[in-house]
Amino acid sequence: MFEKAAKKISVTIEIEPNNKMSFDFWSVMLLTQAGKQSGKKRAALDNLALEKANSAELINPGTTAYNFACVAALRNDEVTCQAELERSRNQERFPGKTPIKNDPDFKPFRKKKWFKDFLASLDDDS
Repeated sequence: MFEKAAKKISVTIEIEPNNKMSFDFWSVMLLTQAGKQSGKKRAALDNLALEKANSAELINPGTTAYNFACVAALRNDEVTCQAELERSRNQERFPGKTPIKNDPDFKPFRKKKWFKDFLASLDDDS
């Protein structure tokens, strides 16, 4: 199923190379797959997700911070994760408090003060 969806997205990008949403969706799909893997396979999927997020960012700068935060979390890069989460709060597609709280990518940081403070600063319906 994953391969089929990736192929459809790549065809969409061939037809419409400046479709930011396609790159975003591809990045999220790769992050989802990465979360189910470990070792070299996970690292490869993380890198691919970052590549697709960078493509989306080039098309529409400043709109892919949440995906960057997820990639950073998967890489256990606390500083980048925190910075990108902060940057993501002003994006139109910001997921909101509950999804962030439950996002498995952020598991390594859930008990960190900065993460708790970030969640506390969000409205329940943001």
